[in-house]
Amino acid sequence: MSFILNSYLEQVDLADGEWVRLKRLSKGDLVRAQRAMLKNATISPNGAVQELQAADAIEAMAFAQMEIAIREWSSPLPVTAENIREIIDPDDYDLIAAAIERMNPTRSDDERKNSNSSFSAPSAPAATGPESSATSPSLTA
Repeated sequence: MSFILNSYLEQVDLADGEWVRLKRLSKGDLVRAQRAMLKNATISPNGAVQELQAADAIEAMAFAQMEIAIREWSSPLPVTAENIREIIDPDDYDLIAAAIERMNPTRSDDERKNSNSSFSAPSAPAATGPESSATSPSLTA
């Protein structure tokens, strides 16, 4: 088991000198992104989803997840799903999405079983650089 240290941010350098700083996603963050997916769904009185547009749901979840992961960026605009849609170009979006995926790997069944049998204290990643003691070295595109 590893705990999520929300003070640790990983910088991803984008085109034209722009950058974003990402955090690892906690279980709560993932649930929040999943809830965004259901915002426009029609729900029956018993709580079952009656109607859901798959493409809209997937898009909502992807942008919500990115909004949660991006803690800082070089844009003067606030980090919102709408601003991400408007100002991040497709190549930079792919770089950010790949970094989020790499930072939040899915554990295999064996890894899950092994994590339940032994406990180890979390270790903080080594932080370097003048930006912040909580910021890691940059990734380059």
